[in-house]
Formats: sequence, C-alpha cells, structure tokens
Amino acid sequence: HRRIAWLHDKTSLPIFVVEDSRISKTESRMIKETFQTCRQFTPLVILDVQRYSSKIDRNEEGDKFWLKGEVSQNEAIRLTEVFSRKCPGKRDDFRDLVNNAKGNTSPHVFEFGLTAFEYEFRGVQSYVSGYLKLDSHINYLDDLAPWQLVVGFLSLTYYYGQALIPGQFFANIMHVRKKDAVDLSNLPFEAKKFIYKEEGNYW
Repeated sequence: HRRIAWLHDKTSLPIFVVEDSRISKTESRMIKETFQTCRQFTPLVILDVQRYSSKIDRNEEGDKFWLKGEVSQNEAIRLTEVFSRKCPGKRDDFRDLVNNAKGNTSPHVFEFGLTAFEYEFRGVQSYVSGYLKLDSHINYLDDLAPWQLVVGFLSLTYYYGQALIPGQFFANIMHVRKKDAVDLSNLPFEAKKFIYKEEGNYW
C-alpha cells in the first residue's frame, strides 16, 4: 500500500499494477483488499494475471479475460516487429516463428522472449514451473505424475544429447501395455505444451 501511495505522490498519475499470482482464494482476497484500500486515496488499476495449466476454451466473462499461450499469425507478426527492434540480428529466427504461425504449428508467446534473450529470459522458469505444477514439498521420485516424468526425461535427453526418443519408450512409465502404441494423445494437455512429435513417433 505504501509503495503505491508513494508512486502516486511522486508522479500525480494513476497507478497501474500487474499482479502475477497463482490461482488461490488467499491471493485473490489479498488483491481485492489491496484494491479496496488503495482506491480511497489513489487512482488505481490492478491487472491480476493468473496462469492456467489447463486448456483455455473461452475468451471473456465480465471483467475477466482468458488469453491463450499460442499466438495467431497476426500476433506473431506484431511480436516480431517489437522484438526485432531490440534484437535486429535475430530477424530470421523471428520469421521462422511467423512461418510456423502461418502453418499448422502455432508458436507460444514465450518462444519470442526466449528467442530474443535466450537464457537471460526470465519468463521461462515461471512458465515451465506453472505447467509442471511443482512445489518444494515434492519427493521427485515418488510424487511426480507419469507425464511429469516423461517431460523431465525428454528435457534431460535433449539438453545433454540433443536426441529424440521414440514414444514407445515411455510405455511402462505411462502404464501403457507394450503391445499398444504410445502416442501424444496419451498425454494430458500440460505435457503437450513441451513435446513435439517428429516422423516415426519420435519425441
């Protein structure tokens, strides 16, 4: 509250606050309390950004708006224009993302930040953590769901070996009978965000 009041006193302008929060009743209540307290003395707008790991199939409801992680062709072109000003040496990489948007593979918005800033891009960690649903209390061998193990295994294999793995390799982890085919359709929405299938069912 004091920081918001201080900014308003120094600038005499309305204050716009972006709150990057997880979906919980406690945090939702705190945001509402902050708004109710500060609006008495400060023109205030709070944008409460909540990350969803499930599939989004709606656009808006009252004062709530749902934005998909995949970008359209027009959005890809706009993002390319913005990021190319900061990173002119990567125009070709951004054009590849635009071409993907024109085709059947829709790029995710975080890919533009990752392309521009690589390992310095701070949004990747929170993005991945939100989808994997990890917390500090997890016993990683016992508490991970099968799809989380698959994503973790693929990440390590790609990072250290830049290699693809046949989907059938994960039959045991995913509790699929070995005589049955393993496909991306066996995985939940969250896992599909991080896995691409190549020819021959290689992931």
